[in-house]
Amino acid sequence: MSDYNNNADENNNIWSDKDGFVAFVLVAIGGICGLHRFYVGKVFSGIVYILTFGVFGIGVLCDEIMIVRSRFKDKHGKLLKFF
Repeated sequence: MSDYNNNADENNNIWSDKDGFVAFVLVAIGGICGLHRFYVGKVFSGIVYILTFGVFGIGVLCDEIMIVRSRFKDKHGKLLKFF
């Protein structure tokens, strides 16, 4: 088995090394600045969030929901586990 599957669960979800709770706190305190996107390595979309105030707030709300549901991905496409 390769190193890529070391963080896999029974549903074959590949989990990121980044913490979903940390990402949630960052989106709660600085979502319109894209702090959570910089945390997971998505620099370009973080800059877009800065320039558009979190894609006019709608992007921040969507990201909050995705993080809580453990459906938010890091720059490598791995899911962040919230709890």
